[in-house]
Amino acid sequence: MWKKVSDQALIEAAINGMLTSLDPHSSYMNPKSFEEMQVQTSGEFGGLGLEVSQEQGVIKVVSPIDDTPASKAGLKPNDLITHINGEAIVGLTLQESVEKNARAGQ
Repeated sequence: MWKKVSDQALIEAAINGMLTSLDPHSSYMNPKSFEEMQVQTSGEFGGLGLEVSQEQGVIKVVSPIDDTPASKAGLKPNDLITHINGEAIVGLTLQESVEKNARAGQ
C-alpha cells in the first residue's frame, strides 16, 4: 500500500539523506526543528524575555531580560515556574513548557 507523501517531506528526506551519507553527525533541520533546537540551546522562554533552565522538573529563571514582560512582572533569577496559566508544568520538558506558553499566549 502506498502512502501519499508531500513534496516538502520528500525534499527534506532527500537533503537529510545526502547530509547523513557525508557525515554521520550532520542532519537537516526544517524550520520547526531549528526553532526547537534554538530554544533548547539558548534557554529563552519565547515572548516573555526570560532566560531559563530546567531543574528537577520545573523551569528555573536564569535571568529576566531588561524591559520585557518578565522583568516588568518582577521575575528574579532562581525563581521557579511550576504553572503556566494555572496548568502545572512539573515533569514537562523545557520544549513542552515553551509550547504550552506559546499556546497560552494565542
